[in-house]
Amino acid sequence: MGMDRVIVEKKWIKKKYWKYITGTVILFILLAFVIFSDYESSFKVDKEKLTISEVIDGPFLDYISINGTVEPISVVSVEALEEGRVEKIVVGEGTSMVKEGDVILRLSNEEMKMNGLDEKAYFEYLTNDLNNKLIALNIEDLSEKQELTQQEFDLYDKKNSYERNKSLHDKGGVADLDFEKSKRNYEIAKTTKDFKVKRMKLDSAKRENDRRYIQLKINSIKQKIDNLQVKSPVDGQFSLGSIELGQSISKGTKIGQVSVLSAFKIKAKIDEHYIDRIHQGLTASLERQGEQYDLQIMKVYQEVVGGTFEVDLRFQGNMPANIRTGQGYHINLELGEPEQSTLVSLGGFFNSTGGQWIFVVDPSGDFASKRNIRIGRKNPKYYEVIEGLNAGEKVITSGYDLFGENDKLILR
Repeated sequence: MGMDRVIVEKKWIKKKYWKYITGTVILFILLAFVIFSDYESSFKVDKEKLTISEVIDGPFLDYISINGTVEPISVVSVEALEEGRVEKIVVGEGTSMVKEGDVILRLSNEEMKMNGLDEKAYFEYLTNDLNNKLIALNIEDLSEKQELTQQEFDLYDKKNSYERNKSLHDKGGVADLDFEKSKRNYEIAKTTKDFKVKRMKLDSAKRENDRRYIQLKINSIKQKIDNLQVKSPVDGQFSLGSIELGQSISKGTKIGQVSVLSAFKIKAKIDEHYIDRIHQGLTASLERQGEQYDLQIMKVYQEVVGGTFEVDLRFQGNMPANIRTGQGYHINLELGEPEQSTLVSLGGFFNSTGGQWIFVVDPSGDFASKRNIRIGRKNPKYYEVIEGLNAGEKVITSGYDLFGENDKLILR
């Protein structure tokens, strides 16, 4: 009987296992997709419509740009020194160049009008009595000197008589009574002369005081008359106020003002954010027709109005040619010394990110990705980057309003 043949079972996978194998393969495919897929949301954008700037290392200039207006270095108020009625306006409406001492307007005095006198006659009227008093004082001086001269002659005679009688008395040639009488007369004359000299000194001092007082009154009257002519206190450009012919004005009334044009200053407004950093002595500069002009803050006005405060800046050295009151200038005001920093150009991106992140362009130039950064100070050209960027990298600095919440930009 022949041997039975062994039948070898084929190694094919049984049908029941195929579902497990298929499930495993699908699981591996899904896992690979999860691991290797890019889940960043992206947005396609036209590269030509973007502003791409390079991050640089350089000195950060701590300054701000402000606008200023040219003003005269000083403005001097012109006021009436006496009360009166406006009789004539010499320098009329508008602005006129005047010299120190030029008559601007003339006033008439009501007291003079009541007496029917002009200025010259009024002055003579008031000073006539004072001058008479001065003459009287001079006459008193002469009279006292004349009296002193007579007393000196009397003293001289009585001294000679006394000395002569004394000589004779010593020889027995004059009686005692006569000698004593001549001696007494001499002593009385001497004492009288001494009293007269002392009194003359006191009288002279009093009269000198009277003269000074009278002269002061005369000068005061003369000055009062002169003050009826309102004059320019300085050289400059005069602007007349609201004064009309025939108007009665009181002492101290403002007539107008004179702008001193020998030098100029610039008045500028600064955002109140900087008020703690602005002080007298800070330097600034402006450019005109390709030339730079240096300025310095000469005064800081601490009052804040409408979110700004004012400063006055004065030119240091040369001024622009043909400078005029009212001209406007853009001024760079320095707040501190330059410091070496990482810098990125100003741009609209800051409005969307607050300086907390920025789109950084890949070296390939095909896309840009979000990156967190930290920004410090800024000037009119650059932000100071504290961390997050390196020199040489390129970033998108234009506005991000159209990018939505996407983390990646595809650059076309």
